[in-house]
Amino acid sequence: MPRFYTLMDGELRLYDGTATPFCYQVKFIMADPQIPAGRQRPEQRLIIDRNRASSAMRYTKGPDDVIFNPIEISFTARLDERVNRNSLWQALTAGTVGIHNWITTKGTSQLESVTLPGFDRDTNLKTVNVEVLYTGATVNWGRKLKEVFFDPARITFGAADQDGITFSATGQVYGPITSMSSFTTPRTMSTGGAASK
Repeated sequence: MPRFYTLMDGELRLYDGTATPFCYQVKFIMADPQIPAGRQRPEQRLIIDRNRASSAMRYTKGPDDVIFNPIEISFTARLDERVNRNSLWQALTAGTVGIHNWITTKGTSQLESVTLPGFDRDTNLKTVNVEVLYTGATVNWGRKLKEVFFDPARITFGAADQDGITFSATGQVYGPITSMSSFTTPRTMSTGGAASK
């Protein structure tokens, strides 16, 4: 089941797939992220001895495909209306951010000790790594998501008002989902802005 964090303030960072990654940073307020706490595990199927309950009953593990299926995430927040929308768009889709041509993160992480494969015959499908850190009352906490594909058709920037612009994106997470309390150190960071409260 997804874990929901409602109307949080904090920071979103997008990373490319180079060894010491390039990074795009966006501070946000009033975010409504929907991010799972982790991946689904295979079901355990009960095998009954000749249709009778007995000590010979046992469970058998189901297929592993549920571990590797992509998981949908979504993120809505308010950003500073002066944020460079083009750079944020480019970072979400592993394009060109500033002067840097981003490299896809696909095939750079593991699930169940197995390195994930690349996409088949479509160079336009690129993933990024995502880290989200929320500002808490006593401690910062967040999620680290590997190999996230953001469909350009599901990235939107709303109209601007005195509070900023509404940004939303929906992605598919192909890699691991883990907890985090601090960001990965990037090689170079580009920045976007948060809306004002």
